Amino acid sequence: MAERMLITKLVRTGDRADLFARGHQYKDLTLFDLSDLVDVGLDFAALVDGEETPVRFWALYELSEKLNQSGNPYKDILALEPTDKPATSTSTDSSALLVELRSIRKLMCLIADTLDVPKVDLETGEMDLASTIVSNLTDDEAPEEAYPSPEAALAYADGSTLSDNAAEADAFAAHIAAGAGIPHNVAALRAWVRENAT
Repeated sequence: MAERMLITKLVRTGDRADLFARGHQYKDLTLFDLSDLVDVGLDFAALVDGEETPVRFWALYELSEKLNQSGNPYKDILALEPTDKPATSTSTDSSALLVELRSIRKLMCLIADTLDVPKVDLETGEMDLASTIVSNLTDDEAPEEAYPSPEAALAYADGSTLSDNAAEADAFAAHIAAGAGIPHNVAALRAWVRENAT
């Protein structure tokens, strides 16, 4: 299985390069193909032989079946990645995280719409957020849409959205109003309705 190491220094030694992890005095990896440095934006032709060069990139490697003189496996470099690129081979399943982030985004959009926060100008990055929120919070009358119904605000906790069914929307709102929070999914909502039917 591939592992990643943050490389912060390299030393060119002829037709290869010694790679050093942060704070390490001795080399951690040896790069045998200098052309791989192009993947992280380095011009290997500009590297001076024997001179330390500060860098910052990920080295993906795996342990070899071959052992060195000390009996430790060699580390074979698979690829180099810039630090701004997301993890690839060591990534875990992030689908649950994405569902949660999408729910948070929906909630943040609802809050922004409720407070009538202006959209950010993507070209200039300008937005008078502070004064807009203060003026909206100190108005004598809140706009009619300031308190949208819970069913319009959120999806289920698992990220699935409500259907157009009015009964489902009413049950969803009742679930939240009863202090039970956001139901995990439609099946959990149905079970709650059955348990609390009068």
